[in-house]
Formats: sequence, structure tokens, C-alpha cells
Amino acid sequence: GSTANNSASYTNIKVGTMDTMTESTYTSSSKLSVDKDHVLFARWKADTYTVSYNANGGSGVPSNQTTTRTTYCTSTSAATTTGNTTISSTKPTKTGYTFSKWNTSSDGSGTNYSSGTSYNIASSITLYAIYTIHSYTVNVVAQNGTVDTASKSITYGSNGTFTISPSTGYG
Repeated sequence: GSTANNSASYTNIKVGTMDTMTESTYTSSSKLSVDKDHVLFARWKADTYTVSYNANGGSGVPSNQTTTRTTYCTSTSAATTTGNTTISSTKPTKTGYTFSKWNTSSDGSGTNYSSGTSYNIASSITLYAIYTIHSYTVNVVAQNGTVDTASKSITYGSNGTFTISPSTGYG
């Protein structure tokens, strides 16, 4: 008989004939011997991905999550993808900071993900905790004196400098 080239390049697919229910694996270089009518059915193996969490200098990171993503077609519909993953609602902590969001880059320049929100994850990813640094207001009351700035906002871990001069007769 003649041969037909299965020109699609897929991973995780096995194709079998319905009448024999035998399975053969075909790749982009496989040839199928055609000496009678065949109906081929794709059998998809679900892809499994991992969402890993990195506390990025903090603590209390959630456990990794495994998600299964399946794409399939039916005789009446186009490709459909299933397998959404809800990002953990566990928020890590870091002294002097408030957890803000998850991001695919440790410096926050990647894609943002929100805790408790569902996403269609299409590959294994590591999400890094992104934090907002705390800011504190320091007010100085220079009794019987003067101060260069009576109030300053100082971020956690940094120093603030005030110049206080006593009034005449104090020192």
C-alpha cells in the first residue's frame, strides 16, 4: 500500500485505530502504511507543570503546586485547554516589608501573579515574592531649640539625620 506522512510534530501523543484499539506512537518522521480506510484518534497525555515559590529573602513560602494541563479537540470543537491553577493564598513575611505580589523574576520585572487568583499555567515556573518596604514618619520636637526638618519619612533599614540646634541659653 501507499504511505502517508504524519507531518505534525507533537509531544505526548499516541495514535491508535478505533477498530483494533492498538496503539502506535507517531512522530513527525513516522510513516503510516495505508492499505485500507483508517480512522485515527489522538490520545493526549496531560502535561504536568510545577509552580514553585521562592520567598526572596523572606520566610513562610508556600509548598510547590503541581498542575495538569490538557489540550484536546473533539469532532465538533476546536482546541480546548483545561487545567487552571490557583496561586497559593499563603503570603510569605519579611521583617520591615509587606508582601505585595508574586512575580516570575526576583527583581519584579517579570510577569505578576496575585495570590488566590486562578491562571492557566502553560509551563513550570518559579514565582518570587515581591515586597514593599515599610516607611516610617519620624517627628522631632526641638523644645527650646530649632530643627532643620521637623518631620521625615524614613524607610526600614535606613538612617535619618536631623540637625537640632539649642536656643540661646541652652546647650
